[in-house]
Amino acid sequence: MSSEEETTNMTAGLPTATAMDTVAMTTAEPTTNGSFHVPFLWIIALSSVLGGLVVLLCIVACCWQLWKCYSKHFPKGNLRIPRPQFISEEDLTKSDFTISPQIFWEELKLDELALDDDMKKKMRMFLIPRNKLSIHKLIGEGQYAQVHFATLVSPSFSCEQKVAVKIMKEHWTDQARHLIEEGMLTVDLLHPNILTIIGISLEFVNSKQIRPLVVMPFLENGDLNSFLKNVRLANNQELSMRWRVDLMAQIASGMEFIASKNIVHRDLATRNCMLDDNYTVKVADFGLARQMHDAEFYKMKIRQSISCSLPVKWVAMEGLNDSIFTTMSDVWSFGVTMWEIFTHAKIPYPGLENYKVLRHLESGHRLYQPDGCPENLYKLMYSCWRKDPCMRPTFGYLREKLEALKVTLSTAEDTWSATIVRKNHGANIRQANALYHNAWV
Repeated sequence: MSSEEETTNMTAGLPTATAMDTVAMTTAEPTTNGSFHVPFLWIIALSSVLGGLVVLLCIVACCWQLWKCYSKHFPKGNLRIPRPQFISEEDLTKSDFTISPQIFWEELKLDELALDDDMKKKMRMFLIPRNKLSIHKLIGEGQYAQVHFATLVSPSFSCEQKVAVKIMKEHWTDQARHLIEEGMLTVDLLHPNILTIIGISLEFVNSKQIRPLVVMPFLENGDLNSFLKNVRLANNQELSMRWRVDLMAQIASGMEFIASKNIVHRDLATRNCMLDDNYTVKVADFGLARQMHDAEFYKMKIRQSISCSLPVKWVAMEGLNDSIFTTMSDVWSFGVTMWEIFTHAKIPYPGLENYKVLRHLESGHRLYQPDGCPENLYKLMYSCWRKDPCMRPTFGYLREKLEALKVTLSTAEDTWSATIVRKNHGANIRQANALYHNAWV
């Protein structure tokens, strides 16, 4: 545009348009359809935000409901599983066996067992999540249960713990509940001569049935009955008198503690006394594993709808006659256990069939005095078999007498006997373990 035309336009009051102005004006021209682009995008954006908020609120609501359910079932703070007995005291002071929130799902299994609230509350403190157990080979089997070697895994410990797990073969609600109740009796029995369970795990048998798994320490030295038999059958060796009396005193000490807790064992025998790595006796099987050879038992009801097998030759007269079991009936069984220890696990009343035992006892007969048994020791045994339960000695009295007797005995044979026993027992460890775990079921 010439300078003359610009002057003319300015004079006329018209704006001057440059090339850039022309481009800008062309670009900015709105169209009829274009006027709807901006509101449409805003609608899409707002809808997306609102949808996201709805999803977020749903997630928060679900989490809140889960938390309310979790808080209802669990107290504040971490839940702890009892720490295995075979972990060193130093390790125990450094770490705890805490359960992660995954145990929340174990609560669903607990609800299927129809336990009372007090039992549920107690059991939660000893509940082991099923995925913490790795079950391996079968090491024992009975009529109603199997025992497996297993390992217990925890991120709190640097190594796996060897355990034995008792599993019911089939599911019976009453038997499962009874198994749990009897197992929970031992969790508070902290005594050097008592074997307590580590905990209980639960697994689904099907969509509605739950099977309890009782987790116990794995003791490679086996049970006292197998140990004594191995000694007797290995070149006719014998434990020293002092060692045998010491074994009796340890069992009496454990039973004294059990009696102080108003618990009746009902199946005390050498087969239910275990040996740890130092050959310390641990009284075990508080109703958890009563099954042995069928010939040694007869059936009787101990609770409505619950049947258990009892060893006739270890049961007190009142138990055979009237199904009465007290601490004094445990004292009777302890007398038979003393006899077993002294005879290196011979069968009581040899040659006498079970159905004849009660009549044999009612006629005044008792177990004979073993060869080499001191008179004072046999009198102590015999006092456990008095017909009147009130006339039998207490476990405290028995422990004191046995400990006093042990002090008077010579220690000269102990080192020699211990060497022989450990050598022979170690050579037959697999056989001993098989016998040991069979006693559990």
